[in-house]
Order: sequence, then C-alpha cells, then structure tokens
Amino acid sequence: MDGAELFLAEVDAILRVDSAHLDPDRDLTSQGLDSLMAAQLRQEAQRSHGVLLPIGKILSRATLSELTDQLNTAKQPE
Repeated sequence: MDGAELFLAEVDAILRVDSAHLDPDRDLTSQGLDSLMAAQLRQEAQRSHGVLLPIGKILSRATLSELTDQLNTAKQPE
C-alpha cells in the first residue's frame, strides 16, 4: 500500500465511509469531517507518514487530493 492509499484508508476509517463514496475533488468538511475528526486525521498522518498536516489546512476546505499532494510533497526526500 503506497502513501496515498494509506492516507485514503485513514480518511475512510475516520469518516466511517467506503472510499468509493469519497470525492477526491471535494473538501473533506463537506464530506462529513468535523474538527475532532480533523485532529484525529492530523494525528494519524503524523503517526503513519511522519508529516504534521496543518489543522487549519484540513479544515479550510482543502480537498482530499490537495491534502494527499501536500502529504506526498512533505515526504519527498530533499
């Protein structure tokens, strides 16, 4: 499982939905993410990917695609 798939699985588990029901081009808040879930997602991303996503970014209507891109960019070696 690559990083994007793992992140999607984490989002699925937190939102308690199947990934088939998630639209990667819609923000997560409109797909049911609340502030407590955002904090949990941030913690999961840090634990499993070593990247601390900004909570403001998660809640600022960022799409699933944007968050995945940010996660992948932050993980790239310099």
